[in-house]
Amino acid sequence: GSVGAATTRFGADADARTMMQQQQESFQAMMQKISAFASQIASLGNNEIDPWEGLSATSTASPDFRARLLDFYGSTNCLLTSLNGTAAHIWPRPRGFSMPTGQGVDHPKNGMFLLKAIESAFDRRQVCFICDPFTRSITFKVLDPDLTRKRQPVGSTTQVFEDMDGKRECFNDDKRPLFALLSRHAECNQVRDASEHHLQSGWGEVA
Repeated sequence: GSVGAATTRFGADADARTMMQQQQESFQAMMQKISAFASQIASLGNNEIDPWEGLSATSTASPDFRARLLDFYGSTNCLLTSLNGTAAHIWPRPRGFSMPTGQGVDHPKNGMFLLKAIESAFDRRQVCFICDPFTRSITFKVLDPDLTRKRQPVGSTTQVFEDMDGKRECFNDDKRPLFALLSRHAECNQVRDASEHHLQSGWGEVA
């Protein structure tokens, strides 16, 4: 009887040690993830994170996000045209964990209605918006010369990117995208494109 009891206790102790080891390994793995996440967040202060870098494709917005934008802006019209637009994120949804504001990635100020072709060009860093907080306006800027050189049409419309370059939109109230995010996108493109000599002349002339 005593031998059987000892064997049972030994087995229970072994199971307990195994469980503790698994818990410790799980805890260590979790702490490594937290440490990596903290490092990414800390680097935001130095503007080191470029969430559009290496973005493979434009993500599809959820119906809930589209509903939030509609409720916020009151219309689904593209910001630059009078046509029906798609709900577009500024800070890309797949990189939402690194968004440097207190709002979530699906906050309406992290979005705007754009034609699909403009949204895709924005995510591919071919275009950007230059913000002027003093006049509460944004100006559309085409960065990729191919979009203007080839008079690339904007989706299935008769409009071309060249004609939209420099278009300015003003806001009379707070129903506007977050300028800080649009400016971050423009700054990231300025650094990248200046190094690649890909930027058209005139960067910074549009306020």
